[in-house]
Amino acid sequence: MANGEAKGRFQEPTLDEIKLLFGKSGGSDDDAAMFFNYYASKGWVVGKVRMKSVGHAVAGWVHRNRMTPRGGGPEKNQIRETINVRSL
Repeated sequence: MANGEAKGRFQEPTLDEIKLLFGKSGGSDDDAAMFFNYYASKGWVVGKVRMKSVGHAVAGWVHRNRMTPRGGGPEKNQIRETINVRSL
């Protein structure tokens, strides 16, 4: 935070800062880039409120990604394979 800025004022993070936070939280650089692009496109707004804590948002993002892996997971692929086998 630069001198003269108000303590509670949100400052948009850089991609490098986000990557550092993801590294500390156990996330990947790819996830950091997705997070950065997602929130940058929304103006760093969560719902209708300006983001207050990037660190907490990163921690939540990493946690949700661990709980629900991207790509549909194996269960969806198994269902597709079962449908394809039955249609033969």
